[in-house]
Parts: sequence; structure tokens; C-alpha cells
Amino acid sequence: MDRLLRYLRVFNKGIAGTALVASGTLVAIITIVVAAGVFWRYVLNDSLSWTEELARYLLIWLAAVGSIVAMHRRQHIAIDILPDMVTGLGGRAIRLLIALVIILTCAVMTYFGWILAWNAWGQTASSFYLPLFYTTAAIPVATTGFLLMAIEQALDVICGEELHSGEAV
Repeated sequence: MDRLLRYLRVFNKGIAGTALVASGTLVAIITIVVAAGVFWRYVLNDSLSWTEELARYLLIWLAAVGSIVAMHRRQHIAIDILPDMVTGLGGRAIRLLIALVIILTCAVMTYFGWILAWNAWGQTASSFYLPLFYTTAAIPVATTGFLLMAIEQALDVICGEELHSGEAV
């Protein structure tokens, strides 16, 4: 079990690192796209029709990918009053229950998110020809990352190596 946890930690750390780089790249691209839209509209007096929609889709991906980093760092919003109040085996049981609920929720969201994404394949963005699959795929990609992080957190509790929210991994 400890070996699996170690491998999962390394794997999740790689995913979080990749997500962090992707987040920074997305911020840079959004900045360029929005600046181009503003430049064309106010300096050249000829607005680009696709910049606002592309920036919106990139922002969706930024939120999805950035939340994977927050999940890995355990910096998501959490109400820790009850798990922090209860110590010992009871506290571990509550943390494990929370992790299992997150795992179940993420598994369901990943499954239905892929269905949603594949159903959006035939639809395209209104201002340029990009299948909306690429936008809606942000949901299952993010929840797959959450699922892996939640499995790690559950194994942390089971192995007795749990961290509390906000602690660095």
C-alpha cells in the first residue's frame, strides 16, 4: 500500500506540475488574445470577431487546469471544523469518508463529463470552426485530476500519513 501511495504521489506531482505550466501558458495566451482584441478594436477600428469567444474558452480551461493544482496543494475551499475537532481514529474516519465522497463525485463527473464532451463534438464555436468538444473536455480532464488527487488523499488517511488542507504536499 505504501509503495502504491509513493507512486501515486510522484504521478500526481507530475500532473500538478504539468497543470501549473499549462496554467501559466493559458494566462499568457489569454493575455495575448485579449490584448489583440483591444488593439484591433480601439487602435485599428476593426474588431476581431473571435477574440472574446476564444478568451472565454481558454478561461474555462484555465479554471479547470488551475483547480487541479489547487487540489494537489490542498488549497481548495474546505470546511475543516469537524475533521479538525475530532482527533484520532474518528478524525481519520471522517477524512476518509470525505475523500471517498470526493472520489465518488469525481468518478461520476468524469464519466458524464466525457459523455457531454463527445456529444458536443458535432457543435462548433460560433465565431470560428472549433468543435465544442475541446471546450467541454475541460470538465472530465479536471475531474480526472481531482479523482487521482482524492485517491492519494484517501490512501494518505489509510496509511496514516494524512495532511490537513492547506499543507504542502
